[in-house]
Amino acid sequence: GGSWRLSQKRFLHHGVEAPDLSWILPLRLKYYDGEQVRTISVLLDQQSMQVDLGENVVWVLPNEQARGYYRWNVSAQAMHLIAATATEFLTARERAAFLGNAAALLDNGTISGAEYLRLLASFADDPEAEVVSSLISGIARIKMALITKDQREPFAAYMRKTLGPALLRFGLEKRDGEADAVGLFRPRLMSYLGDEGRVPEVRQAARRLTDAYLADSSSVDPSLASVGLQLAALDGGEELFEIYRERFEKTQVPIERSRLLAALASFSAAPLQDRALAYVLEGPLRPNELFTIPQTLADSPEERDRVFDWLTENYAEITGRIPPVYKSFMPFLGGGCSEARLEAARIFFAKPENQAQGIAETLERVTDQVNDCVNLRRREGASVAEFFAE
Repeated sequence: GGSWRLSQKRFLHHGVEAPDLSWILPLRLKYYDGEQVRTISVLLDQQSMQVDLGENVVWVLPNEQARGYYRWNVSAQAMHLIAATATEFLTARERAAFLGNAAALLDNGTISGAEYLRLLASFADDPEAEVVSSLISGIARIKMALITKDQREPFAAYMRKTLGPALLRFGLEKRDGEADAVGLFRPRLMSYLGDEGRVPEVRQAARRLTDAYLADSSSVDPSLASVGLQLAALDGGEELFEIYRERFEKTQVPIERSRLLAALASFSAAPLQDRALAYVLEGPLRPNELFTIPQTLADSPEERDRVFDWLTENYAEITGRIPPVYKSFMPFLGGGCSEARLEAARIFFAKPENQAQGIAETLERVTDQVNDCVNLRRREGASVAEFFAE
């Protein structure tokens, strides 16, 4: 009959228990009645209340222009109705916020992994850079926690379908008059489509960028130099590894050194990954450069154990070459989505000879991150597997 119930409760991460709270909340509701979009202001000053929006309401967005400092939830059907007409009825700010809110609902356990993947895919054709940026962030979240090794192929296909339209719309190179936001997300778009998505034209473009950069670094858009070097490394062998290494040792420009170190860590072949880690201690690296290679390698879930093993085997030499304050960051290399690696990190950093100021606090943060990731995988892994199977 046109009467809608608004209710509030404290938003908590999945599995967290805390006393319930309530607030006096000014809400701005945006809704579609099948003919036009309307808005209404409401003061939610109790646990629950009714609001009359009239009949034939198709959907309600409970946070118009994303101005409210709160999460919101509607039925799964309503979420998909909003997403299906988002580009027609929602502003770019609202669409980006919609995706951010959906990510929070996934962490909260309100929506499933499969529902989250379907919602992300609804925004594949979005024309706005800020929305595409939020879409890429959503896919990154899925990759870390919910994609197992045997799901790489269907995930690659999903990524091509979901991010491919943005590649066609915005292209691989800067265009005259494009929004600054496009230049900010284009490297991430290229990285995901070229690496996990395995899009041939992206990898070919990366190789062209790399050849141009190695011939004349000033000829390449600085925002694309790093991603070009790293994607080219995926298909590269010892020859390209040596080219990167020699170029690194010749340059004194900090940004170029950083790009080349990250590129040295981006080769797919395991022997070259081991050589890159060995180079951290064998090469002419400055103290502030020692973590670039292991951190880059650790971005790949499959290589986190390799990086952690390298850390524990060479801990004394590593810590002897860095300022004492850097030691507090070491437990981060034990993060990811593995309880076994987390337990190994706890045991390792509990030894007196491996302790330093700040390590205990960092290990607590790493523990929270790993537990969140593991719990999300346990809770939604089957849902995501079923989604890809379909």
